[in-house]
Amino acid sequence: IRDSAKPDHKFSQSAGSRNYLYLDPAQTDWRHISADPSIPLILAEGETRGMACTDHDLVCVAIGGVDAWRTRINGVSLPLPELDDFAWNKRNVFLVFDSDIVEKPQVQAALSGLARELGGRGATCKMVKLPKIDNIDNAGLDDFLAQKGREAFEDLPRENVPFVLPPKEPLAIARALVDSSYTLDGVRTLHFYQDCFYIWRGSHYAEVEDVAIRRSIYEFIENASYKTNEGLSRFKPNRTMTDHVIDAMKSVCFLPKDYTAPCWLNGRKGPVASEIVPCSNGLLHLPSRKLYTHSPRYFNLNSLSFEYNPKSKRPEQWEKFLNDLLGIDHSAIDALQELIGYLLTTDTRQQKIFFVVGPKRSGKGTIARVLTGLLCIDNVCSPTFASLGQNFGLAPLIGKQLA
Repeated sequence: IRDSAKPDHKFSQSAGSRNYLYLDPAQTDWRHISADPSIPLILAEGETRGMACTDHDLVCVAIGGVDAWRTRINGVSLPLPELDDFAWNKRNVFLVFDSDIVEKPQVQAALSGLARELGGRGATCKMVKLPKIDNIDNAGLDDFLAQKGREAFEDLPRENVPFVLPPKEPLAIARALVDSSYTLDGVRTLHFYQDCFYIWRGSHYAEVEDVAIRRSIYEFIENASYKTNEGLSRFKPNRTMTDHVIDAMKSVCFLPKDYTAPCWLNGRKGPVASEIVPCSNGLLHLPSRKLYTHSPRYFNLNSLSFEYNPKSKRPEQWEKFLNDLLGIDHSAIDALQELIGYLLTTDTRQQKIFFVVGPKRSGKGTIARVLTGLLCIDNVCSPTFASLGQNFGLAPLIGKQLA
């Protein structure tokens, strides 16, 4: 709506109305577009930009202004509810604001916030800077397409979105860092569990040192900016700032102790967690022998280092070793095999400690080496009776499947 009473404003909207996403009705396949994350989206500032994109066979979602990806609902500023109608996970999104973005810190801050929001939903966001156009001080995407065309737009470089962060809000900085560095497909991959940080390694969660988290904070803040009256200024991270952010990250990533690994997170429903054996090629459900894809929603601290192969051959060398070692004592062979089967899982319902007892050179060391190779060295520890009696002597056993 043109508002003659406000000559500095191009448009205004009715008092009390909220912001909305603009989907050009000339683009008739929005239901399919919103559901298919393989379709890249342009997100531009201004409804006319969306219409111009449709005219040039580009798919564009428009917002009413740089900050209009949020709106006030019941007095609270929230992301637009319509964003929930789109599948963002693994979708490429190109953010295109007007050509004066370089000159306006508040616009860069809005762009940064939008990228963090969509990135937290699993999208991959890139920024497209529009060049200046002759005789147009503040060129928009519609102006560029009208003068240069679609091919010229597609030739423009896609750049990473610069982070603009609030300098005195460590919680906001921590959330931005987690969204950008510790989120995969919309799922958080860093948890603060039992006073330690755990990071997802693709097949399991592993404890990560505080110094590694501090390093990521320093690098993240160093490459970010904050708004001042004169424009944007680069952060100069120090220990005090890092201490505040890492404390905030413990809150953002907190996982209560009533979660016991292995378990499913984020309300995910799947096979019984204790019936799963993580292998290098997926999550093996033992009762069904079905292999599920690895997921950061499965919180587990151990994983086997080899693949599950349902067509693998019988372990002839191992069976020969057992026959040479135990002869016709089939009950001993069965007990040892059962022991190894339990060690592959996290099942401790039997409440038993297994001992392998025998004279020297009776195969105990070979069995131990086979178990270590089977379970992976990271899942095994070798305490002594003396070390177990010392202060924190049981600490090496945390998260291990075999000692």
